[in-house]
Amino acid sequence: MRLQRSHIAILVLALCAASLAVVPAAFAADNGTIAFQGFRRGSDTPVSVFTMAADGGNVKRIATGEEPSISPDGKKIAFVAAGGPNRRFPEIFVMDSDGTNVRELTDGREAPRNPTISPDGTEVLYVAEGKGPDFEGSQVFVMTISGSDPAQLTHASPQGQGLPFAATEPSFAPNGKRVVFIGFGERGAEVETIKTDGTDRTVLGKNAPISNPSHPSFAPDGRRIVFQANGAGGTGKNSIYTFDPNTGADLDKINKGDTEALEPAFSPNSRSIVFRRGINLFSMTPEGSGVEQLTDIEGKDGANFFPSWGR
Repeated sequence: MRLQRSHIAILVLALCAASLAVVPAAFAADNGTIAFQGFRRGSDTPVSVFTMAADGGNVKRIATGEEPSISPDGKKIAFVAAGGPNRRFPEIFVMDSDGTNVRELTDGREAPRNPTISPDGTEVLYVAEGKGPDFEGSQVFVMTISGSDPAQLTHASPQGQGLPFAATEPSFAPNGKRVVFIGFGERGAEVETIKTDGTDRTVLGKNAPISNPSHPSFAPDGRRIVFQANGAGGTGKNSIYTFDPNTGADLDKINKGDTEALEPAFSPNSRSIVFRRGINLFSMTPEGSGVEQLTDIEGKDGANFFPSWGR
């Protein structure tokens, strides 16, 4: 039987549609660059910043340093490395995502850590020792991408008020107007948010059956906050949770079963989460399905930590 040209075209389109249908929808459009911290045994620079593709391919070591955070547009990476006089103290640096154009942003500002670049690429959140009239512990600051105009966003509160006395691990909301972070106080660690002008500090999920939350960040679509935590009372393995970014309601445990999952971060399209299990990095959907191993390093060779994902 001879097929007409129009029939062949219809058949080809049907076959293409069928082949596309078997690709998991949550991973079909994932792309961008994942930055992470790692070390390799036997290396002269054991703690380094690496990048890789969204599928775990094209792994590159691009700098000596730790705590890398790639900008949402994938163009810059902020990280911590030895700096200052004689390269003796931790300082915050920024570089292009290929490891070029490295610039030191801080200069002796009370051991800065945890840098994160704003959605528009103009500012950097970080943690440093607070500068109040009394000792404040670590607090959240913001500065320009050039390292100028540092401003303290959080402050320790007086004893007895039940508010956090220290803060760490800040990350911007997608619109750049709010910051999520971990506050430490009389009730232990809690997920909080605050406006970027330092007002409207809010504790989320006060009655959630979790403890010891850490590594919070927003989904790029703004619909959820993802973080790592234990079960109530500190029981069980570390798991990944999400909840409503305004109230902390609608708590959802993402990783399934009795598996451990740490240090989560959303993909640029909010359809996947990269995380660490043991010494390797994995990805999964926000529903906990489709788990894929991205790195395959063995314990005798080193480890990978602290992933972040940009376009």
